[in-house]
Amino acid sequence: MSVPVHMENLTVRAGEQVILDHVTLTLEEGKLNAIIGPNGAGKTTLLHVLLGFVPHEGLLRLDGGRRPRIGFVPQQPAVDRSTPATVCEFLAAGLTRRPPWLGRGKTVRARVESALEDVGIADRMRRRLGDLSGGEFQRMMLAQALLREPDLLLLDEPNTGVDITGAQLFCGLVEKIHKARSLTTVLVTHDIGVVADHAHRVIGLNKKVLFEGPSPDTLTPENLMLLFGPHSNKLAVARDTHHSLHRGRPGPEGGK
Repeated sequence: MSVPVHMENLTVRAGEQVILDHVTLTLEEGKLNAIIGPNGAGKTTLLHVLLGFVPHEGLLRLDGGRRPRIGFVPQQPAVDRSTPATVCEFLAAGLTRRPPWLGRGKTVRARVESALEDVGIADRMRRRLGDLSGGEFQRMMLAQALLREPDLLLLDEPNTGVDITGAQLFCGLVEKIHKARSLTTVLVTHDIGVVADHAHRVIGLNKKVLFEGPSPDTLTPENLMLLFGPHSNKLAVARDTHHSLHRGRPGPEGGK
């Protein structure tokens, strides 16, 4: 199941400072929605509003007939990678209150193994957290989000610290899971190439919505100049993206 998300005049303040300014936006049901913008634009704050972490003014409605389950992959997970826990133990801890020294039930273990298979690291199940590569750790955090069986999947800069190839592979995996599970997905990222290749819709946010539309058509040099300024290196990426489109490169499936 997936859910649409509606915001109308959504505003967040920190004292006298306005973090989000009358944001009116619909995150389309079943779509992979990417949010881009400069540092300090309010992107992470918007995800925290959806998670219920931050108070806000204005309307926020998550449709679907019941409170949706939300999976979240944070930019900087609060996880001590020096802990001696294995991947299986770490993920299972979120599913049961059973003390780890008593072992894990077969049902819990099966759910963990299934989630790890979905993200392609089932063979890392017995690895300690500190022995995982950056990309493997990132996939483990995605598996943790999927264990919630979410209707809405939120990812906050999940490619931080990962190289270009790893970022593309990870976002390709997110797109595959998004489609298989019919999720509404929100991806916050600075990587314009990833947005062009994998997102269905893109939202340019800098405290307020400056533009939105189908990706990659909306990633014009003009829009990115408005969002990031005239000296941004992202303008070259936008030009390359449009040149590729004119040569017939397909966009993400379902994004047209």
